[in-house]
Amino acid sequence: SIRTSRYRYTEWGEDGSLGKELYDHDSDPAEMHNLAGNAKVAKIEAELAKELHFRIERARRAPKGVRQLKAR
Repeated sequence: SIRTSRYRYTEWGEDGSLGKELYDHDSDPAEMHNLAGNAKVAKIEAELAKELHFRIERARRAPKGVRQLKAR
């Protein structure tokens, strides 16, 4: 999941294969109306998905100066 001051976006499974959720906390603070797949917010969904994927990829990399150990 990724959150902004207004939205929460979640992907379930690899790249959202098991579902996606997008909620607008300004108009739906109880998260009752999933906006994922709604053409009206497609640009917002795409931007949040891109940022989520970037953060996931960054988290998979070892920090600078840390050597990754190889399994035997």
